Amino acid sequence: MELDKKDRTIISMYAKNPDVSQEEIGEVIELSQPSVAARVRKLKDSGAIETHTGVNPLKMGLSMAKVDVSTNNAQAILDVFKNCPYFANGFTISGKYNLCLMFISENISTLEAIVNTHVRANPSVSAVEFNIGICLAKA
Repeated sequence: MELDKKDRTIISMYAKNPDVSQEEIGEVIELSQPSVAARVRKLKDSGAIETHTGVNPLKMGLSMAKVDVSTNNAQAILDVFKNCPYFANGFTISGKYNLCLMFISENISTLEAIVNTHVRANPSVSAVEFNIGICLAKA
């Protein structure tokens, strides 16, 4: 997708403030609101702009864990958690650990049980690093 300077400015403004108005964008890039709306629609349709709702589980009294895993079958591990209510997200990544899993639960002992039972015990897993979230930089 070809992006011009105005498109990049729109994307940047949405990244800083997902609730930015089209009028505000129009003032910055010197376009009318209908012209901004057409560009925003194009950017959303192409997938350049997506809307995600963020939550802060720590403020809700929940515990968060980031689990880095070294495995020879990342997709199989992800498949184990596809219907798990505690599983927030997973990423295949580069480096020593090739899988990053995010979990949220009412307590740390539940998170430890999930990791011990379903990750550490998995024969395709060679190493696990388990970390508890302390604070969120951006919700």
